[in-house]
Amino acid sequence: MKQLIAALRQMGPQSAEFDAKFHELMQNVEHHVEEEENDMFPLAEAQLAEDLEELGEEMQDLKKELLAS
Repeated sequence: MKQLIAALRQMGPQSAEFDAKFHELMQNVEHHVEEEENDMFPLAEAQLAEDLEELGEEMQDLKKELLAS
């Protein structure tokens, strides 16, 4: 994506190739987002689920302490 952006900057919007490169960049970004949403986020959620529950418990304990003061 960085290479495509650099190429777009060099050629400018008046270039005949600009639209094709821009379309290619859009496809790469969409593919990257789809990959993150379908593959990476579910894995991260599964890995962090236990930590998230523990963090929630710690926050509840802290809240009780603060409200008791």
